[in-house]
Amino acid sequence: MSALKWIKFILQLFVSMIVIFTIVLYFVNQQKESECATIYCNGSIFSRQPHEKAPRHNSIPAIIHQTWKNRRIPQITRNWTASWAQLHPKWEYWFWTDETIERFFALYVYVYMNLYRWYRWPIQKADVMRYFVLWMYGGVYADLDVECLRPLDELLSSHSCVLAREPEEVSFVHHLRNQSVASNAFMACRPRHPFMRFVINNLYGRTGHLLETTGPFMLTEMLTKYKRSVGASPKWQDDVFLAPADYFMPEYGKDALEDMAPKCKKLKLSPMQKSLCAKILHVSTNHKREKLPERPFTTHHWLHTYITKPTGGTVDIEQVVPNAKKMSFLFLDIPPYVSEGDRGNHGKQPALSTTRKAPVP
Repeated sequence: MSALKWIKFILQLFVSMIVIFTIVLYFVNQQKESECATIYCNGSIFSRQPHEKAPRHNSIPAIIHQTWKNRRIPQITRNWTASWAQLHPKWEYWFWTDETIERFFALYVYVYMNLYRWYRWPIQKADVMRYFVLWMYGGVYADLDVECLRPLDELLSSHSCVLAREPEEVSFVHHLRNQSVASNAFMACRPRHPFMRFVINNLYGRTGHLLETTGPFMLTEMLTKYKRSVGASPKWQDDVFLAPADYFMPEYGKDALEDMAPKCKKLKLSPMQKSLCAKILHVSTNHKREKLPERPFTTHHWLHTYITKPTGGTVDIEQVVPNAKKMSFLFLDIPPYVSEGDRGNHGKQPALSTTRKAPVP
C-alpha cells in the first residue's frame, strides 16, 4: 500500500473516531441530564419537579399532610383524622404511606436517600419525611393523634411558618428542659421556607435519643439557631411563629402526668417549675385542669404510637377522608430496603438512644 493510501486510511479512521466520540458524548450528556432529575445537580437538591408542582408564593398553601405506615389507620384516630377534612372542605388532603414516602425520596430527593434509609426506627423516618414534604410542597402537617377543633385559614394567612409549642409543664417538668419545646406533631410552612431547609441541612451527624436526632428536641435546637441566624427582625416570609401551647396543644397526656407528679414531690425545683408543679398536682388530685384555654385550634391526644401499638382495629383512610390523595404521581419503582448487614449492624438493634452517626452525603 502506497504512502498516499495510508494517509487517506488514517484520516478516514480519525474522522470516524471523532464521529463516534461525538455520539457517545451526546448520550453521556443525555444520561447526566436524566440523573440530574433525581440527584443533586446545579446547586439544587430538588432539580426535578414532580407532577404536583409546588407553589412558589409566600403563604402557606391549603394542603393537609398526614402519614401512616399504610392506608389502614388506627380506628382510635378515625374521628381525629376526619376532623381535618371536615373543617377544611376546600383544602387538599394528602395521605402518605411508607411506600409513597420511600418513592418520594427515591424520585425527588435522591441525594438524601442514604440518610433516610440509615435511620433504624420508623418514627425517625416519619420525622424526616415531614420536614422534606413541608419544604417541597408546604402546607400543614399533623400527626394522626392531633385533632382539629376549628379552621386554620385565618391563622395561617398571617404567618409563613407556624410551629406548635408543647405545654410548659411537659417542657420544664416532664422533659426537664430549660426552654419551651417545639413539637413536630403539628407544623405549617410555606414551600421553600428557609427554616425547613435549615433543619434538613442539620440532620446529618446527630446522635442521641430519638427526640434529639429527628424529633422535638432537635427541632427546638434548630429553631433557636435559626432565630439567631436571621436576627431579631427577619422578613415576614422567612419568620417562624412558635405558637403558645394553648393554640395547638392545650393538654398533656396521662403518661406525662404520671411522670411529672412524682417529680414535683422529689426534685429540687426552680421557681418556674414550682409554679408549674402546683398546676400538675392539682390535675393529679382533681383529674382536671383548673382552666382550659378558650377555642384552641387543635388538641393533641398523645398516643405515642411509635412506643405503644394502637388497639381497636384499623380503618381504610378512604372511609375516613374520601378525597384523600393517594400520591399516585410517585410512580418510580424503587429498590428494596437496605439490609441490616448493609447498615453495618452485626448484632441486635441498639436501644432508642443509639449514638451512631449518620453518613455524610
